[in-house]
Amino acid sequence: MGPRAGLIGEWEGDGGLDPAFSHAKGEVIDTPYREKVTMKPFGPVDNGSQHLYGLDYRSAMWRGSEENPFHTEVGYGENMYLAKNASTVNYEAEVTLNADGTWSYHEPTMLKMNEFPDLFPHVDHNTLHKVG
Repeated sequence: MGPRAGLIGEWEGDGGLDPAFSHAKGEVIDTPYREKVTMKPFGPVDNGSQHLYGLDYRSAMWRGSEENPFHTEVGYGENMYLAKNASTVNYEAEVTLNADGTWSYHEPTMLKMNEFPDLFPHVDHNTLHKVG
């Protein structure tokens, strides 16, 4: 697993911030969120002469004390709605394993959105601590 081994486990964080366009308010608003992520190792997966290893992950995010998540993710992708209304033009992800045993991510995404003439810079970030 190399440096990814430190990410295996169950993680939670309550310091997330999601700047996003609110259709109801007609403006960009910052939404705090809490998050749970589970990462499990897989492999080897044989692909010709390659033996690949990796991490399967699931994440879910909630606003405040909501019971149901407003976002869930397995991998990264774009559906038909997003392709039409908020298409990803550029996506980056920076993951940092912190000395205190937590890990952080910083994910800048450039979106082409119908509401803006220029690209919209959307950045998700959070720090998660191990809970299992």
